[in-house]
Amino acid sequence: MNNKIENCLKQKTVIKVISGLNNFNQSNVLKIAKAAKKANCTFIDIAAAPKLVESVKKEIPDLPICVSAIKPELFVDCIKMGADLIEIGNFDSLYNQGYKISFKDIICLVKKTRLLLPNTFLSVTIPYLLPLNIQLELAYRLEDLNVNLIQTEGKIISSKYDDSNLNIENILPTLASTYLLANNSNLPIICASGLSLETSSIPFQLNASGIGIGTAISKLKSEEQMYEALNKIYLKINNQVLIN
Repeated sequence: MNNKIENCLKQKTVIKVISGLNNFNQSNVLKIAKAAKKANCTFIDIAAAPKLVESVKKEIPDLPICVSAIKPELFVDCIKMGADLIEIGNFDSLYNQGYKISFKDIICLVKKTRLLLPNTFLSVTIPYLLPLNIQLELAYRLEDLNVNLIQTEGKIISSKYDDSNLNIENILPTLASTYLLANNSNLPIICASGLSLETSSIPFQLNASGIGIGTAISKLKSEEQMYEALNKIYLKINNQVLIN
């Protein structure tokens, strides 16, 4: 495992920056990656495209890269190009087609992935549509299958209004999953889906090992704006760790 990721997991200060898992725009992904590096974030999560991995690796060689996909075969070439870890996730494309990914689907994907890449650091997103008791059961099974990290999710509801109450309501599913899994399973938990500067510290109070940030920077145009947003989150989280 990458040393930076390992240390941040131990310290429970992981900040994963999500570039948009259907985002294949090289210049935009590089902009996000540079902002993430400058803000001292832990790693970036990008679409599972070898050329994208190669580009980010060339421009920011010391920024760890995670690639996310729902097709295990896509991971192999990305690892060859320098990706540090892989994630079975990016279920939004399935949800948008009306498909509900099941417990068995996840297990099948993990087994296929481990046949291809038995030793690569593997993260798995647990579908928010599963009942909480089934999510916990799945977490136990993932541990048995040599998964290294779990990510929680919730349903992203875009709104043109800046309503903090609405934002809290939107992230309740991912917070509930985070609290349950972080306190009842042995795998580290990353909390993602709709987190903002205001809500970014909440998962750590629930015993999460880290957060995923994507929505909070997705509408920002410049690298500097992205850096400023990510840096505020980084400072907030690390100041909280120092206080605690």
